[in-house]
Amino acid sequence: MTDNPTFNRRRVLELSGIGTGVAVAGCMGQTGGGDGENRQVAVSLQIDQEEVQRRQQELQQKAISGNASEEELQAEQEEIQELQQEAVADAVETAESEFADAGLTVEDRLEGQGLLLISGPDSAILDTLETEIVQAMAAGSLFEQARAAQEQQQQQQQQPAETNES
Repeated sequence: MTDNPTFNRRRVLELSGIGTGVAVAGCMGQTGGGDGENRQVAVSLQIDQEEVQRRQQELQQKAISGNASEEELQAEQEEIQELQQEAVADAVETAESEFADAGLTVEDRLEGQGLLLISGPDSAILDTLETEIVQAMAAGSLFEQARAAQEQQQQQQQQPAETNES
């Protein structure tokens, strides 16, 4: 046996998840609410990116080798974007089911980003940290900030399109 403990990536993530849970519990306790009071938090979902990444690598190889036309590369890029959207939709669907089973309500969502605003009892919210679908959790007010940033980005993307149409 060795006196030096070994840590693998999974153990570090477990410990950081425990630390996050304790920190969130502490923050919830400081807001003046008691057990059973509903809270709102923003939850970022863990998206299965394996297939998307594999397809992106294939696309890069085709682009580098020059074995595909510009149209073919564009079509494949669109397929990859669809796969990404499907992966996010699957994660949202899974999360909504798991959250409903835990007594949580999905109040709002940012489509395409895997970001949900959930509400429910403190203990049920903390329990979501133990699920594989939750990547990160933050204050509910950050959800509105993310929504504002998304809307601003959409407006910026529309402005050049409107200018080109003139």
